[in-house]
Amino acid sequence: MDRGRSPDPALEELHCERGPGLSKQDNEQDVIIVGTSTIAADLHRITNIAWTVSLAAKNARIISAQAGELARRFQPITNHIEDITRSVLRTADHVADESVRVTQEAARHLKCVDRGTRFRRILEDAAEAEHVETLRPAAEANRRQLEAGLETLDEHLGALAGHLKHLRATVRSALTVSSICRIEASRTGAYRADLSEVAEDLERASQEIQTILRAGLDRITDIREEVLGTTGTNE
Repeated sequence: MDRGRSPDPALEELHCERGPGLSKQDNEQDVIIVGTSTIAADLHRITNIAWTVSLAAKNARIISAQAGELARRFQPITNHIEDITRSVLRTADHVADESVRVTQEAARHLKCVDRGTRFRRILEDAAEAEHVETLRPAAEANRRQLEAGLETLDEHLGALAGHLKHLRATVRSALTVSSICRIEASRTGAYRADLSEVAEDLERASQEIQTILRAGLDRITDIREEVLGTTGTNE
């Protein structure tokens, strides 16, 4: 599973085909492309942060082993930190998978919207043409496809938001662990500085990831508001 993958190429193709002016369709396109691209980039940042914390925890394990009895209560904490980082990375994989589904469905939605716009213009501009009525079944089929696609897109956006919220809960637990980590590090004598640094790294990483996740959930809300007319919840 490649983490932090770019949005579907179909989205970029649609973006390049845009003409002048800024319609509702253009707004939808911009919100989807910018939102999904940024979530993918932010996901890559999260995985990098998690790997850094994981390496720090492994280093802390070595230091606490050297400290022996002084770090007896610190050693289990390193196991917990590694469990947290593994959970973050697993959830990041789920986020990556769901992000791909969102971008693929969004690309289908935008193409469907574009077809609908073309059908509408043809039916309006050539209303008196002899065979124009033959286009109405295709236009109606496209309308039904658009409605079904919106439901599917909403489902994938909801699943993506759910993964981000799960990730946020995991990161909140990491903040609690960082506080415990700092307390135990203070009892390790000459090893205090090195082990306190692990606590500080974990706290800093957790806060950074929380900020990224908050922004990602906001972007999902923006897509839902612009494309679906709903907001969902970031709670």
